[in-house]
Amino acid sequence: MFSARALSRAVATCTRTIQASSAVRPPAMLHPCRSFSSSPIARASEPSIDPQLFEKVKTSPVVKKMVENPEVMEALKDLHKFLQSNGIPIGKPSAFQMIKLAANSDFRAAASRLMEEMQKAGIDVKSKEVLNEIMSISKLSGGPGKPDESK
Repeated sequence: MFSARALSRAVATCTRTIQASSAVRPPAMLHPCRSFSSSPIARASEPSIDPQLFEKVKTSPVVKKMVENPEVMEALKDLHKFLQSNGIPIGKPSAFQMIKLAANSDFRAAASRLMEEMQKAGIDVKSKEVLNEIMSISKLSGGPGKPDESK
C-alpha cells in the first residue's frame, strides 16, 4: 500500500491546491484531487447447454444424416438466413408470420429445397419416427412444441 510519508505528501498537495484555487474558483469546484472509481470486470461466459438436448442431438440418427450431407446443411443454412433476414423468430412464429411465410415464394422455394435435399439424404420427413425425433429435439431446445412451464 502507501507509506505514511507518501500519504501525508498527497494530503498536503491537495490541501495546498485547494487553498490556492479557492480564491479563483467558485466553491462548487473545490475538488482538484481526483477520486478513485472502479468499473465491474467484464467476464466472458458461454451459454449453458442442456445436457439432455446435447445428448439427444449427438445420438440422433436424423441429425447425423443431416450433418453428414453438405447439401442438406447448405439448404438449412439458406432457410435460416431467409428467416433471419425477414425478422422471423426461429422458435415459434406467430400465426400472422406463418401466413406471411406461406405467401412468400422465396420461403416456399427454400423450404422445398430443404425437403428435397433431406429426401435425397435418405431422411423421410413424412415418417412418424422422424417427425417425433425432430419434435422431441425441438421441445428440449425450447422451440415449437415445448411444454408450457407456467402450469
